[in-house]
Amino acid sequence: FEEWVTPAVIPLSELRRTGYLKSFPHHLGFVSHLPEDMQVIRDIQQRVDGGVAEDVFTGGRVFEATHEVMSPTVCCSIFSALSDTGLASSSDSVKVTARQSCFRHEGRSTSGLQRLREFHMRELVVLGNAGTVRNYSQWMQQEMCSLLENLRLDGRIESATDPFFFNNSVEKRLFQTSFDLKKEMRLHADAPDGTIAAASVNIHQDHFGRSMNIRCESEPAVSCCAGFGIDRLCYALYSQHGTDMQHWDSGLRAFIKSGGVSP
Repeated sequence: FEEWVTPAVIPLSELRRTGYLKSFPHHLGFVSHLPEDMQVIRDIQQRVDGGVAEDVFTGGRVFEATHEVMSPTVCCSIFSALSDTGLASSSDSVKVTARQSCFRHEGRSTSGLQRLREFHMRELVVLGNAGTVRNYSQWMQQEMCSLLENLRLDGRIESATDPFFFNNSVEKRLFQTSFDLKKEMRLHADAPDGTIAAASVNIHQDHFGRSMNIRCESEPAVSCCAGFGIDRLCYALYSQHGTDMQHWDSGLRAFIKSGGVSP
């Protein structure tokens, strides 16, 4: 996989193209700034000096209209960068990976280390023909199983649907379930229901190929991605093995020290 660096901020227009803005508007954290008005800026400075900083940004409309948000995923930035491009032949594929901070507002579901407002994701994205993408999605699922074994974690891989849909939730859940498009790694941890979702493999079919105009010869490209929640993996490790790494299994410590590469 080619290593990319993705931005922490993404234009709303790109999230609209991907479909994320329609499905998950309630997750987004908007990026804005003070108006370029010295009187407004001086007034805020005086209020801060007067000890009322908590009220400065909540009373009335202060910020300028925004067209950007903190990136809620890694893959949306990758698809945005690949938009309006094409693969030379049906046998070609694009394989990209990136690690980035992601930001989501999930209301009362946000809880301690179990579900963070800012978290770190490693994602792998593949685009190509249906057969290539299917093979890579199966390989990604095998990698999740290997990670469970190498990290000595108690958990399971199961079929799943996205937990939060804002529009057409029933239809989307049924679609994902019918075609078995999402596999999720759930790990036992100190959490309300006893488990946390720490990784997933998602088959998008040709959704991003169509919405972002990424072609595979004359057809929209098919894609899949795997996302690994680094914070949640760490949380599950500490929950299951304790906080003193010196007491962890020697094979587990060797695996982590090697950078996650099996001997």
